[in-house]
Amino acid sequence: MTLHASPAAWHRALYGLGGVILRVGPLDWLVLRRGPFRIAYPSFPVGFSMANTPIQQCLAGSLPALCRARVDLLRLSAPEDAMAGINCGVLARLPESRIEGLQAWDRSRLAAPVRRKLRKAEGAGLRMRAAEPGDGKLLYALYERTVRRQRGTVRYTRRYFEELCLGSPDLMVAKVVLDDAVTGFIAVLHQGMDSIYLHGGYADSHASLRPGYFAMAWAIEASRDRGSRTFDMLASPLGQTALREYKESFGAVTHWRVYWQQPLTLRGRSAVAVLRLIGSGRGSEAQASALNNTSA
Repeated sequence: MTLHASPAAWHRALYGLGGVILRVGPLDWLVLRRGPFRIAYPSFPVGFSMANTPIQQCLAGSLPALCRARVDLLRLSAPEDAMAGINCGVLARLPESRIEGLQAWDRSRLAAPVRRKLRKAEGAGLRMRAAEPGDGKLLYALYERTVRRQRGTVRYTRRYFEELCLGSPDLMVAKVVLDDAVTGFIAVLHQGMDSIYLHGGYADSHASLRPGYFAMAWAIEASRDRGSRTFDMLASPLGQTALREYKESFGAVTHWRVYWQQPLTLRGRSAVAVLRLIGSGRGSEAQASALNNTSA
């Protein structure tokens, strides 16, 4: 497992969610309040990564500090391949897509239908432009409309998007523009040699011009050109097959990621019981969608 210290700008954006970053050894934990509960996520937004992750070692080393911080519940995820021999009571499995070998990525190798979409976008005059301070309100509105269009849950705040737009070498946030109209956006986090797709969205009025495809290709190339070796597109909800296929159309390979939780207090055990009750009525994915980030 490669553990990276999250860049300060990313911490600042997470503060916009009402979060606090707790540094324990090599791990950054995002601690959020959800009602009466304090919930912690490791290495947000990805979670544990790589098949050789020493998950049990990382958890054991973090528990004393997390308990001192009065954390009630840990929400955890890892690649399924990393879970051999670990009995954690897996809550759900979601498909996670990732481009490996990013330095060899070339849009000329994409399937013909994807290349046609990109040519259409370029021919229509779409261009990428860096987000500026003050763009947060606009990009949040695009994000919110995109999530609701996909019947998802809006989990990020306007303040969070305002922080994303303040600018940083490690946070790449860009708008898709047509003349002076903003037709879409994309946000990517750079951590060490990894680039992580955070958010994307587009305006219904310009959907036929394929701003989502245009922005994704641009972001992958920009991440490759900065030297990143991987481009992580995060997990997709089980019911959104089209989203997974969209990611794979850019050369991503999909593997399974497993989700589980670990209560640390009596309140944490109460939270688990509530989530279990919710899941019994809505299915395990309803719980998993709240456990860690899925791309939006």
